[in-house]
Amino acid sequence: MLAGGLTETTPATPKIQEIANTVKPQLEEKTNETYEEFEAVEYKSQVVSGTNYYIKGFPGGAVVKNPPASAGDTGSSPGPGRSRMPRSS
Repeated sequence: MLAGGLTETTPATPKIQEIANTVKPQLEEKTNETYEEFEAVEYKSQVVSGTNYYIKGFPGGAVVKNPPASAGDTGSSPGPGRSRMPRSS
């Protein structure tokens, strides 16, 4: 993989679910919805200054495509300014 390039789509792991759970409140705020569940299904990652994760999941039954979440270098919590969620097409 080239620096800055995305990895292949991979099934979500417990670590990715943990990251998805961390950004769930931001997703709820952005969509003005409350989701009882948010299941991470698959993801891609991108190594830049830290690591960006593009997670595809099913929040409350609706599909949200590629909301990025950054876990910085530690992989444990979103980095500042790296948890923006683009609009799905």
